[in-house]
Amino acid sequence: MRSLRLHRKCCASCLPFLHNPADPPDWKPLHDLRQRFVPGSKGIVIPTGKGTFRFACHLISTLRDVLKSELPIQIMHAGEDDLPADHRHVITQLGSRIETLDVTTVLDDKTLQLPKGGWAIKAFAALASSFEQVILMDADAVFLQKPEVILNDHPGYQATGSLLFHDRLLWQGAFPERHQWWEHQMAGHKPSVTLNKSKVYNEGYAEEGDSGVVVLHKGRLPIFMGLLHICWQNTLAVRDAFTYHMGYGDKESWWFGLELSGANYTMEDPVYHLHNHELMSVVDVLIIFLSLLKRRFSGPDFRPFQTPCLPFSFTGLPSQ
Repeated sequence: MRSLRLHRKCCASCLPFLHNPADPPDWKPLHDLRQRFVPGSKGIVIPTGKGTFRFACHLISTLRDVLKSELPIQIMHAGEDDLPADHRHVITQLGSRIETLDVTTVLDDKTLQLPKGGWAIKAFAALASSFEQVILMDADAVFLQKPEVILNDHPGYQATGSLLFHDRLLWQGAFPERHQWWEHQMAGHKPSVTLNKSKVYNEGYAEEGDSGVVVLHKGRLPIFMGLLHICWQNTLAVRDAFTYHMGYGDKESWWFGLELSGANYTMEDPVYHLHNHELMSVVDVLIIFLSLLKRRFSGPDFRPFQTPCLPFSFTGLPSQ
């Protein structure tokens, strides 16, 4: 009984958002939340509101009509005004197995303020989803293959129950205060194998992670505990004081939460990623394309309309 009381006090103190607003007494919020996860379930979670509604519709149409993905989809929003009933009706008619969920009906919003939180909803959408295995997608993500391939075939995800993607490698030495803060938080913590491979962390580049796509297996306890840490970083007080001050939105909170909680996690290897074509987003293509443009269309020798075509080929696209 004593350990149970301590557990309740810890949840109430550190993670008050776990309390279900529909059940104010909620003496065992962590247990009750995990009971929502359907064992063995897999699905796609897309947070969206009125501002990104058009992008979400395009994404769903691509997943269902072009890629023929059969994974169920949960559309997450924060309150009635964030995604009104007429929007919810339209988006659920775009294909089969699509439902909407107001995150604030599952998690207590007092310490979150998600209707005005922007990126912050993403971590809580992953947590509130009933899917045990979650592919979290930004509304403007673009897939060129079925997302199922990540869950079924990706060796890194199979090994750790997580898959995160790198941001661009840029601005070396530009944010020393960010690195100092990371190192301060890591005091007494042994860096993981994944972090020891990081050029961002070890060589002073600016941004490690991109959260446009995040894949997590919440049925694995270390990943679930890491997700709780990520969510805590995205609470109103913490994100305003630290998370969004030391990074660009929620992006760095994902790998950092898994790292600090001691969970093994996988960062996508860019070489493996390009060679195997599991997932190539338009953002990836644009980054490569623009990088080549910058190299070729700059400097004293550049002459407009006289530069030869870029030596760029893109293979591995799904057949029509």
